[in-house]
Amino acid sequence: MTYVSVKSPANQKKKTQVIYWFLAVFTALAFSALSNPVRAEIYLIKGVKVDAKSKTASEAKIKAMQQGQVAAFRKLINRLSSSPQAQTLLKLPAAEIGRLVRGISVTEEKTGPKRYIAELNISFQPAAVRSLMNQFSIPFSDKQADPVLILPVYIEDGRAILWDDPNPLKTAWGNIDTDAFLLPVVLPIGGIEDIQAISADEALEGNADSLAAIKERYKVSDVFVFVGEFNKAKTRLRVTLSQLSAGGEVQMDESFTGSPENVVEVAQKAAARYLSELERRWKEVETSEPEVTGERLLVTVPFSSFREWKGIRSRIMDTEGVLRMDIRALSQRGAVVFLTYAGETFDLEDRLSQQGLLMRDMGDGWVLTAEN
Repeated sequence: MTYVSVKSPANQKKKTQVIYWFLAVFTALAFSALSNPVRAEIYLIKGVKVDAKSKTASEAKIKAMQQGQVAAFRKLINRLSSSPQAQTLLKLPAAEIGRLVRGISVTEEKTGPKRYIAELNISFQPAAVRSLMNQFSIPFSDKQADPVLILPVYIEDGRAILWDDPNPLKTAWGNIDTDAFLLPVVLPIGGIEDIQAISADEALEGNADSLAAIKERYKVSDVFVFVGEFNKAKTRLRVTLSQLSAGGEVQMDESFTGSPENVVEVAQKAAARYLSELERRWKEVETSEPEVTGERLLVTVPFSSFREWKGIRSRIMDTEGVLRMDIRALSQRGAVVFLTYAGETFDLEDRLSQQGLLMRDMGDGWVLTAEN
């Protein structure tokens, strides 16, 4: 039997309306994405390398994708939060992490009979990740900090070097993968205007007028002077860092060891370490939380599956008087949490019971289980 499609004027009009509706929605979504590009970038992890083997190429690819999602999720969590509590999320099953993924794009790939190698860009759903962080009472920030300017001053034979070469500190900062950080770093171009704005000696001395001039030139929130000097054998690099900031002075001083053949690698290690510390300090201010007062109990919560844990966690937070739950440890079979409660402990037991939860004092600590 042959079917013939007949397009009536009414159908054509309806089709046209659908097309216009689709274009309107697509345009709205496009403008929405453009209006908030920073947040989308924060939840995008680029350059995730995977290499997996299995019985077949297709199985190896599936395995590699799962590995990539887990690796990207770890990088995302470390990007969003410096809190020790955030480490509990890294124990989530791969299947749960997969549900948070928005999309995966492959930039490079090689496929063999039983092997899959690729480089992936993995994006996560912002709302789902934020909800997860809130459920676990983990302080975090997905707001990108204002850019900061780094002035890498290298000391060699008593001479301060900022714009000239060789400057292993400048090379090291240029090699840093800043994709892992919420703190954008700007390096000066080193043109004639930069040279006129500030010299190496002025940066080293902390000349306020010169630092203010270079800060204004690059329109950044802060200027950091990153100073490094190797010992004579070039086996140890001492690095100091100071900051021009209205919010207060930052001072750091640390040494890093290496060999004369890898001075740039040692400097890069120092740069990454300092950038991590600067971002940690920024996050502490950005994710600061109001103090919650109340009785605090350490409670062990055994469960048989992550699905059961989500149900128990939801019932705990729905319990009247429970102000906060901080997760101290999490595994596939249980969690250890701090419950902050406004009231007496016997009241908490009664109210948890109303949620179908049984909390018992086992002598050496509290244990909470689901009654059904």
